[in-house]
Amino acid sequence: VVGREIPAAYQTPVHNELGFARGLDAALPLKCFPNRLPSTEWWNSGAFTYVGRPKAEKGIPYIIEAWLKLYQIYGEKTPPLWIVGGDVNGIERLRASLHPRFPDLPLHERALRVCWWGHLNEEGISALYLKTLALITHSQYEAGGRVIIEAMSQAIPVIATPTGFAKDLIVDWYNGFLVDYADISRLCRRMALFAAQPLLSNSLGLAARETISTARNRWNGYRRIEQVYQAILQGTSDLPRNEPPPHLQNTVDYFACGMLSTYPYAYDR
Repeated sequence: VVGREIPAAYQTPVHNELGFARGLDAALPLKCFPNRLPSTEWWNSGAFTYVGRPKAEKGIPYIIEAWLKLYQIYGEKTPPLWIVGGDVNGIERLRASLHPRFPDLPLHERALRVCWWGHLNEEGISALYLKTLALITHSQYEAGGRVIIEAMSQAIPVIATPTGFAKDLIVDWYNGFLVDYADISRLCRRMALFAAQPLLSNSLGLAARETISTARNRWNGYRRIEQVYQAILQGTSDLPRNEPPPHLQNTVDYFACGMLSTYPYAYDR
């Protein structure tokens, strides 16, 4: 897959650890609460996040079905599902097709366990990634899937189908998981790993950021596109293949070592 540039918002987020815009007093908004916060559990919890167009072919019905199965196991302890992307009309069309199939979905929507965020800019998505356990994508086909490399740049592990960037970059138990399209049972089991052990997101996320950093140093997108055009003009399929992804070369297996970064857990200092 031809590499591409990653927006700065995912490489150097424009917010601080609490999600507030840089340059503001991070402690000031917390002082506005009338009473002391009873605990920090609200901050330590995370969500499963989907980013992309609200289209059925993107696998959203399968993601929702896997999440509903997970909820049957963990109940109120199930991490919420955040769906980012699309306008009101597009989201409503998808919801209308889903509600007859999943009659309990409206209950979870009202309880904010399943949230439709609609369109967000890069800074908004970057802020949501602060509270994300894993990016969930489930496309049947994908030319690239830029949301995958954007999430990995911000130390977010990815559960994806083996297409596009995911096929090149994701390794099970290292920086995320690959799940075949429509394999709802396996998708649910992979999501359950993050529900049972939230710190898994931390260790796999660190490896994800390291993977994409190495990949970006190897990518030469413009040269790759030139090679494709030359092959077409010459009527040949003899196109130089990308080098095998350097997943485990000169890297640290954070999960196997039991290593964690300091608070906030998505970033090492």
